Amino acid sequence: MPKLLTVYPDGRRAIIGVGKINAAYHTLKAISEFKPRLLINFGTAGGLSDGLDELVEVGRVVQRDIDLRPMGFPLGTTPYDPLSDALELAGTGVICGSGDDFVDSPPELACDIVDMELYAIAKVAAREGVPLRAFKYISDRADDSAPADWKKSLT
Repeated sequence: MPKLLTVYPDGRRAIIGVGKINAAYHTLKAISEFKPRLLINFGTAGGLSDGLDELVEVGRVVQRDIDLRPMGFPLGTTPYDPLSDALELAGTGVICGSGDDFVDSPPELACDIVDMELYAIAKVAAREGVPLRAFKYISDRADDSAPADWKKSLT
């Protein structure tokens, strides 16, 4: 299983693990320890939109798996949170939807690519005042062949 890294401009790397909880914890720990001026995240993502191949820079990230609609909140909204539900990273127009599940069909919340960590990394970076750039390698098409395609893309 590959390790997920956050890479710092001076070459230091921090392993963040899989999923939003690991990503949040290890990102905060890395910021506290290394005091970076910029975080750069590299990882894999499932591609949903046509024309996105190989490496893409993420422009905006949303949390696709928080669903409190029964309580009157829109899909993807964290209630009572001062940060926007969509966190802006760069002007690329590519929207990444993060969630704690491996996607093999399009999620309900609109996005171009899907992953399992970026929203947590972006939220921690924003709260800590550290700029973030994120690049995702499109490893699969987030469809029924996604698990096999993802494993194959790592070799």
